[in-house]
Amino acid sequence: MSQIDSIVDLNSHDLFLEKPSELPELDRWVEERIKSQRRFTFSERDVLQSFWNEGEDIRLREDSRFREIALSNLTPEVQWKLERQILTNQYLYDVLEDEAWDGKDLYQYLEQLDQNASENAFHVFCVHDHRFLLSYNEQGLYHVLLRIDRKKFTLTLEQKNSIDQLASQLLDLFSANSRTPWSTHVLLEHVKRLSAAPDLLGEVLPAALENWLLQREEWVRVGRDIWFPKKLVPSLAKSHRYAVLPVSSEVKDTTFSLLNSSYTSSVTQEIIHVADEADRHQGQLSMNSSVKWKVTLRTVHINEGYLSIPTKARVSYPRAKKLSSIVAIPSIWFVDASQMIVWLDTEKHQLYGPDLQDQFAFVGAGTVLEILWTKSGITFNTVGVDTNVAEEEVRLVDLTELTHVRSATLESYRTSLRAIMAPPHTEWSFLELYNELCSRQQHKPNRSTIRSILSSSPEFVFVRAEKKWRLHADITPEAGARALRKATLIAQDVSLGDGETTSISERITKSRQRLAHLRSIYMHGEL
Repeated sequence: MSQIDSIVDLNSHDLFLEKPSELPELDRWVEERIKSQRRFTFSERDVLQSFWNEGEDIRLREDSRFREIALSNLTPEVQWKLERQILTNQYLYDVLEDEAWDGKDLYQYLEQLDQNASENAFHVFCVHDHRFLLSYNEQGLYHVLLRIDRKKFTLTLEQKNSIDQLASQLLDLFSANSRTPWSTHVLLEHVKRLSAAPDLLGEVLPAALENWLLQREEWVRVGRDIWFPKKLVPSLAKSHRYAVLPVSSEVKDTTFSLLNSSYTSSVTQEIIHVADEADRHQGQLSMNSSVKWKVTLRTVHINEGYLSIPTKARVSYPRAKKLSSIVAIPSIWFVDASQMIVWLDTEKHQLYGPDLQDQFAFVGAGTVLEILWTKSGITFNTVGVDTNVAEEEVRLVDLTELTHVRSATLESYRTSLRAIMAPPHTEWSFLELYNELCSRQQHKPNRSTIRSILSSSPEFVFVRAEKKWRLHADITPEAGARALRKATLIAQDVSLGDGETTSISERITKSRQRLAHLRSIYMHGEL
């Protein structure tokens, strides 16, 4: 047979191979297997030996109900499972390594996974994975252990003393401005370079250094294999109070007030669980499920630089032994392919950090953000704008920020904004205004402050159709300054009061009553 003929034969074999179907001969075996509730995989011989003894040439790949297991850690004997069953080997390896489960009573643990998963889920374990040791006790319970215990990897006394002496130098080597955590391998390389006796540390295993790091107070584990100085871990910004200006307010109106309200986060859209192609094909249970959801950004997200995580998306939280409650997640901002480190607070269930806040500087309220969380990290992508939210958020004033900024500074910002927008027939986006203001002021003011000034003064008008700001030339600078001072006064009073909605005249009356009360106490003390 020629080489060409052999190629044709191979191709024809692929072309005419029938799609697997359910073989009636195996119905009884499948039914009994399901009824027995066995939690282990099986070999082809376990199923077909009786048919082979009778001379029948039959294979499991011909039946659509069977799936071959492909794990790199398997022994040479090929293993199979039923299509509806979920393989748990990798998941069990992760939880055992992270000490999230003690390995006792395998059947009970798999039953718990069934209950936490979707309806009719059935989890199985492959005993031919050489990473595990399976035992069976007198009570009839199966126990699972890892064949290699990472806790046994320790430094020798000389190695530990050498690394202990380098601990402070290693910490100083980490730049205070760095936002990228170090992996165990990177830390090990730095240790070797700093050591005066690199030969002594040449045989140190990453697992041994990992155990050393877990004992140090100055380093925290912020991922499965990444570390960060404890004192440099960013913290969540304190929540601000926001209020809405009246829908229509004249400058001469003496009842000018801010409608103080508790800020409600944007409603998260549908959560979609995204299965990994390899895991879907093998029917495996993954440690970190991939999820995707959308959220409409509000002013509070942009100003404070955080996102709340929906309950159904929390299955993607990383897990590791002695993992910090603050975790670093590698991320990408899809629009410009910027690589970021986004921080996760697993107790408050929020994503935050300087990288995320930097990206929020270029988006406005109402932006719809799509978030895809996979094993490798998080991808953020802007997919549109909710015009209703954008129009609502234009009128928001940050009460907290107004109380923290001196009136002179606010007036300086307001005057600069008016000067920037002074040329007739000019309109500015917020980002254009902010960049021009930074150039004039020679520093970067808080974006929340600038948004609040624009929203508080009637001299600045938001053109909804263009989503830009322009100057209301008929409003005098004095009227604009007076309106801003009123907004600042109310914001300061709200931050100290009970948060109820009242007019400025009512607040002045309350202030006078408090002053009269204090004066009477003072006079009584003199008597």
